[in-house]
Amino acid sequence: MSVDISIDVGARLGVVPAAAMPAISAILDGLRRQWRERLITTWFPVNVTGRSLQGWQNRIVGLNWILRNPVEYAQFVHYSGSKRELWRILERDAHALLQAVMPEMKAIVRSFRGVAPQPSQPAPSGLFASLLFRARSALNESTGRDRRARDLRQRQRPRRR
Repeated sequence: MSVDISIDVGARLGVVPAAAMPAISAILDGLRRQWRERLITTWFPVNVTGRSLQGWQNRIVGLNWILRNPVEYAQFVHYSGSKRELWRILERDAHALLQAVMPEMKAIVRSFRGVAPQPSQPAPSGLFASLLFRARSALNESTGRDRRARDLRQRQRPRRR
């Protein structure tokens, strides 16, 4: 049997205004990435074929976080000498990650309640959205600098014929 875990974030947040969805989605996407890192560190030491590790699907659909592994033996994978299945550890990790950001997501939802974005103006952004924008800008700036340097080096090399 496969492992199917679905976490209904919307049930925990209540009604989420449409204007708040980009900020909430950005947080959920970050959770998805963090969980993937935990998956690799948790699952990797197990001596298996790798098929069960690669089988994991980790996606956000609306306000549902879906964790699934269709590999038939995935539910039985455990550390040697232990009877505790690894998927249970990963499920607990997902809930812990979500619990850690719930106050921030609830604050974003509260900040957007009763705020209708004007059609001609962009929706107001929350604290997380501005922090995310600054982090992405810094990342783009550093990778942009590295890419420009690499492109410059490539232009300076003589072409081989």
